[in-house]
Amino acid sequence: TRRSSDLKAAGYANTTPLKGDFLSTDVFTQQTIDFRPSHRAFNTYLFDVSPGYFTAAGTPLLAGRDVSFTDTANTPAVAVVNQAFARRLFHSDNAVGRYFKIRSGVSIQIVGIVANGKYLTISEDAHEAAFYPISREASTLTALVVRPWGNAADLAATIRKVIRDLDSAIPIRESGVWNSQLAMSFL
Repeated sequence: TRRSSDLKAAGYANTTPLKGDFLSTDVFTQQTIDFRPSHRAFNTYLFDVSPGYFTAAGTPLLAGRDVSFTDTANTPAVAVVNQAFARRLFHSDNAVGRYFKIRSGVSIQIVGIVANGKYLTISEDAHEAAFYPISREASTLTALVVRPWGNAADLAATIRKVIRDLDSAIPIRESGVWNSQLAMSFL
């Protein structure tokens, strides 16, 4: 039997949508060799995420695969992108296996496509977003995202207690139910 404290899914990210503290990066076509800003295809929102983040966040994976903990700085660069990204760069939803470049000239292979979401404001039009594996580089900023089977408020309290029991020095900046945080974006 499931309890209200049981998890349906969990993942983490360097930040969550609608917080406004994410990064962005210029995107270039695979053929680009001159990385001046005037040659970029567009600028995209950028998130670092763990495996399971999309399920926990309720973001459908439409094609390909999720990021993996085996996607590291020592393996070829990969990303999951949203539909707006794929359509803008390739004029198609069929982008799995294709490549784009960033300003450093690194080629990044698209391994998955996810549904569009809201990243900056709840009223924004679809915007391009790329999701890199968080395991490629360490981050001191981490947001844990969980999807419970039952009461989210009960689960949040349980998770705070577990984290404090594991290491009381880990700072918990804030916690709460994502729907409550979404409601705050309307204020």
